[in-house]
Amino acid sequence: KSNSKEEGNASSSSPSPNNSTPTATTTDDETNKDDDPESAPTVFEAPPHPYGKKYLSIYHCNRAAALLPLERYDEAIQDCDIALLWNPIYTKALVRRAKAQEATEHYDLAIADLKQALELETTNAKARFQYQST
Repeated sequence: KSNSKEEGNASSSSPSPNNSTPTATTTDDETNKDDDPESAPTVFEAPPHPYGKKYLSIYHCNRAAALLPLERYDEAIQDCDIALLWNPIYTKALVRRAKAQEATEHYDLAIADLKQALELETTNAKARFQYQST
């Protein structure tokens, strides 16, 4: 009796050919939806916040400044990334991220950040000095 139950379970657990085809088709349809450029978000849209974008970008940039002397460069880079999501033209965040990138020996990323900061604000003395010394 135990053998017949095991055989019955084995045959019922294996997928039938008719059931596997629609599943594969559904997966293909879902993959095609992901390839559609209109379905994927392309711009960071922040949810409403009581303190607004300006203060949250300042908060993250200031926290990055506090992390730099502690040599927690990866966290400082993350905070600058967040600050730049809130305010993409925040030159101070670009300069601080460049400083952290330089400390982690990612010189090409540091130079790119400094170039962007100088394009946004040509009179930024800190960005110009750090760019010349890199």
